Amino acid sequence: AQKALFDMAKLLEAYGLAVIDDNQVRIGEWSLGFCKSGLPSTNQISMVSGEGAGIVNTDDGPWPLLLLLAFKRQLPPLCSLTVASPEGIEVSDQLKLEKDVLRLLGSDLERVRPIAEALDLMPAKIDLNQSSPDSQNYYF
Repeated sequence: AQKALFDMAKLLEAYGLAVIDDNQVRIGEWSLGFCKSGLPSTNQISMVSGEGAGIVNTDDGPWPLLLLLAFKRQLPPLCSLTVASPEGIEVSDQLKLEKDVLRLLGSDLERVRPIAEALDLMPAKIDLNQSSPDSQNYYF
């Protein structure tokens, strides 16, 4: 699980959004890390039990949410991660359905799209204006 998280975080790090250090990922003031023994504190996952809990505050922005959703997709089948809204409703990794959550985090779908695409949370957007056929075709 730790490798999966850090692999996702490396993509955010390439965009200048995350820093990876000392068994944790930091995005602004928000962080998620792993503890080697004892009970995990907020935003930590126990390397022994695999359990943990955390919070993404509205002022943390959308990037921690995207990291968690991408991390969730990479987990093995018997592992689970639940991301929920303040109302306790599970947040899906289908970002088109989560416009309210993105708005709550001060963002929208178009702003997060490049990062969501890099994390494989969304398919790449096809820009039909960029295609200039050299020959006649039957596309509309």
